[in-house]
Amino acid sequence: MSDYEAQRLANIAANRAMMEKLGIKRTTPPPPPPKPAPKKRAPPAAPLEASRKSSRISLAPRPSYADNSKDVSARQLSHASGSRSSSRHHHHHRNDHRSGSQLSTTSSSTLNSRSNTDRDSRSFSPPPSLHNNGNGNEIREPRKLRKLPAPPPPPLEVPTLTAERPTWVLEEGQERGYWKFEEGYEGFTPNLSPEELMRFGSFGGMYWRSFYSSILDQDVPEDFTEFPAEWYRSPDIDDDTYLTSQDYLPHINRYKIKASQSIEDWEKQGWIRAQDPRGWCQWYFRFFLGRRTEDDARQISRWAGCAGPRGRFKTALIKRITESKNPEGWDDYTISPIHRQTIQHWAVILTKEDFEAVAGPIGS
Repeated sequence: MSDYEAQRLANIAANRAMMEKLGIKRTTPPPPPPKPAPKKRAPPAAPLEASRKSSRISLAPRPSYADNSKDVSARQLSHASGSRSSSRHHHHHRNDHRSGSQLSTTSSSTLNSRSNTDRDSRSFSPPPSLHNNGNGNEIREPRKLRKLPAPPPPPLEVPTLTAERPTWVLEEGQERGYWKFEEGYEGFTPNLSPEELMRFGSFGGMYWRSFYSSILDQDVPEDFTEFPAEWYRSPDIDDDTYLTSQDYLPHINRYKIKASQSIEDWEKQGWIRAQDPRGWCQWYFRFFLGRRTEDDARQISRWAGCAGPRGRFKTALIKRITESKNPEGWDDYTISPIHRQTIQHWAVILTKEDFEAVAGPIGS
């Protein structure tokens, strides 16, 4: 016995003598509670018997899933064919059952077709849109979207003309006359023709350009060719500069100044109608040719408020001329060129008679 074990036993004996001397009785710990008996599980229920039995299925051998899939398919096909033939012969006593040679021929042809299918599946190659990333994973390339062609521009509208063209009226003593339309439009007296609006230089050369119309929700092409060719086929008119420029060119305006808002601004103000998506000037060109619509009264009212006898832009121009104290100011293009360019866009040019009708006779 080792010294450690002898010392341990001596300590135990000393402790036991001390406990007896002090009258302390040894107690034993209570036994642990008994473990509950395990519950007995009910025996598994017997599988239900099928209510219907097939002699063909019962006669067929059970497949072995450890075999090769091709052999299993061949055996299943062969057994199923044989069982089907024997079942029909046993139950129905048919005289048209197939012979063994016919069965073997059918089975071999079926197996050959299945073998060809398997061989075809093994030789499958991925489409060009798939490629291997080197790790055995196929990565699909993004499909390239085919760009659709732009839709064709809408066909040019051919206005329906129901009235005669206006006549030019030049009264005695006048240096410039005005255009007179049929009865019912006596108050509408512009003194510039559509041809002059094109030839003099208007809207910075942008008016007949192609643009997107938010009113029509489509692109509007260059469509000035719906009007007579003599209006724009002139040595003074270059189409790209005077009619269809995509940039505003103040220098081509008659008074060399910018004096108009954009078509987008006109649309926001609610001045544009679908029948004339370019605005008042397009309406005037068509009205001049003889088209009449329900929008005529509104457009003539707009003209009167801007450039008519008491229109605000014409009145503002006359006021500037009066303030200049120049007796020939009505014909001085350096006086308020922006107002002169503005009323030109409304088919009006200031005349001596226009000035005197508002400011009084010159020199009085």
